[in-house]
Amino acid sequence: MHFTFKLLLVAGLVLASVAMLFGTATVTAFHSKYVGNNVQLEWQVAGEPVVQAYDLYRKTNHESGYIRLASVAPTGQQHYRYLDVGPTIASPVAYRLVVRSVPLDRSYTSVLAKAPRAVQRSWASIKLIFK
Repeated sequence: MHFTFKLLLVAGLVLASVAMLFGTATVTAFHSKYVGNNVQLEWQVAGEPVVQAYDLYRKTNHESGYIRLASVAPTGQQHYRYLDVGPTIASPVAYRLVVRSVPLDRSYTSVLAKAPRAVQRSWASIKLIFK
């Protein structure tokens, strides 16, 4: 019985070590917002021990599936941004963030339900000029 306990303890420690070693990034936030005629994607991570890439995808109502926009390499920072310069903003747009890592990939989604009005787009463009 004493041997079994030690064996279970060692197995538990090995599993915990593997989980820590091969854990993926924890995405704490994933947002999308209109910036003029473009869409800015932002996400925050709590850690990225074995992340290979952050893949970004976009889907509109007119598309049957997600289209890959970019692959962002992890840099060890906690906050990432990507500017989508060319979405069709006349319809709802869904964005997907896929965290690529060794043991498993995780996916997160952010949806912009409606397009901004012309006044909102113009005001956002004016603010960008004076930044």
